[in-house]
Amino acid sequence: MIPKRGNTYWMLRYTTSATKLRREYAIGKVDDWSLTNARDEAAKLRLAIKREGVDPAQKRKKIN
Repeated sequence: MIPKRGNTYWMLRYTTSATKLRREYAIGKVDDWSLTNARDEAAKLRLAIKREGVDPAQKRKKIN
């Protein structure tokens, strides 16, 4: 993702089966994550979303 201001970052876009809403989850800054690592993280998150119904964005909100 390339925002108008700030640093570029890797983002995962997904739809949860429970809510059917399109969501976005920022994986991390491009400077901190390589493309390979970002893809691996995205694959792990997709698997958790599909198998366990986890919503990473909602989970992050609860932690903060």
